[in-house]
Formats: sequence, C-alpha cells, structure tokens
Amino acid sequence: QEEVVVGAIEKGDVLVVPEQVHVADDADLRCLRRFIVHGTQSSRRSLSREEEDHDSMSNEPDVALAIFVGGRSRRMGVPKGRLRIRDGTMTILEALVERGRSAGLLPILVGEASPYTDLLHDIPRVEDEPAGAGPLAGLVGALRWARDAGCVHVVAVACDMPDVRSGVLGMLKEHPSTAAILAPRRDEHSPWEPMLARYRPERLIEETRRAIAEGCRSFQQLFSRFDVDLLEPTPAVRQALVDWDTPEDLPV
Repeated sequence: QEEVVVGAIEKGDVLVVPEQVHVADDADLRCLRRFIVHGTQSSRRSLSREEEDHDSMSNEPDVALAIFVGGRSRRMGVPKGRLRIRDGTMTILEALVERGRSAGLLPILVGEASPYTDLLHDIPRVEDEPAGAGPLAGLVGALRWARDAGCVHVVAVACDMPDVRSGVLGMLKEHPSTAAILAPRRDEHSPWEPMLARYRPERLIEETRRAIAEGCRSFQQLFSRFDVDLLEPTPAVRQALVDWDTPEDLPV
C-alpha cells in the first residue's frame, strides 16, 4: 500500500480512502480531488502538496470538454460518434478527445455511452441528471462532474461535429468573458448554439436543475435565464458548427 496525498491509496482501478482522513487545508483537499479524478487514468503518481501548488496544478486542465454522446442517431442509422472524420484516420469521438487534450481541456463523455464501450477506456463517463430529461440533464451531469473535479468551465460539443478543431477549443478555453455562458450564433437572427458553448458550473448548476424541475427542456429557454456573451462566429467557428445528422450530410 502506498500513501498518496492524505492517506488515499490506489488498489488496481479502485481509489481507497481511509475512514479517517486528515485534510490539513485547501491544498490537501485539491490534491485529493485531483487524484480521484485523474489518478487511475495513468501510472501511479506522487502528488505532494508542494508538487500540487508549484508544478502539477499548473498542468492540470481546469476546463472540461463535455462530449454529448447520448443521441439515438435514428436518422443516421449508426452511432454518430463512430463515424470517421473527413480524412478517415479516426472516429469523430476520437478526434474530439485528441483535439480537446491538445487544447488543454479534460474530455468527458456525457449521456448514454454504451455504443462506445470499446473506445477511449480512460475517458470519464457522466450520466444525465436526472435520467430521461433530455440534453439539459446531460448538461447538469457535466456541470456537476466539472464542479466536483475543480474545473471552472465546461465546453460542450456533440459527437457528430467532425470539424471542431483545437484552435476553436483553445479560443473557448481562453476567452476572457465572465458571463455564465459563452456561445456562438450563426448570425444575429439565429438562436444560440448550445454545442460549441462554454458554461460556468458554479453559476448554472442549481438554476439548470430548477429549470428542468419546472419542465424546461430547451437550451434556448435555459439561456434566457442567464447572461450570455457572444463567441464571435469566425470562419473556424462556423466550420466547427457543422454536424452530421443524416447520411446526406456525409462527405462523398
């Protein structure tokens, strides 16, 4: 048994925390939380408080990339995340994870992920909260997971968006907006785009839960409850908004 941080130990794929754990201060708590989120995804790491404060903390992603995978793909006929990107080198889901990591984001899969059980075993799976309440429930699950992991933002994308590049994800990550939501519009008369948007967990989670309990199922209705800043629809952003919903959308 190897002590990690404040007494937590890892046995195989299970993190075991002793019944009595002394958390000296906030730095210890951050270390333990980071280990719970990341510790079983790679080789065992020693996370002392000094490493957390001076080295590791600066390298840990503080923005989650929530990849929504729960759609039924009725029109496409196959799980859309398994479609291959334009050059055929990998699936859309694999590309989103790779590009998200390249931009410094922490990928998670949101919703019913069983069609992807053979892909990306090290990616956290997040269930809808509550189940059966549509994509807003997926957003709540992602916000709750991100808050518990210490992430300050959640960037949401869908698994049928093949052209989301690292540059656009980096733009979302680094944007100086302090609004609850940062989202693009295709033009000034178009609705907000909830996928390729950035959300602040601490600002949104409770009000989104309340909205769902009141029967809200629409992202546009949800957005009306918050301050929303516009992500400029640059050519790269417009291209990233492309999604493949039907076989007719696929490149020839």
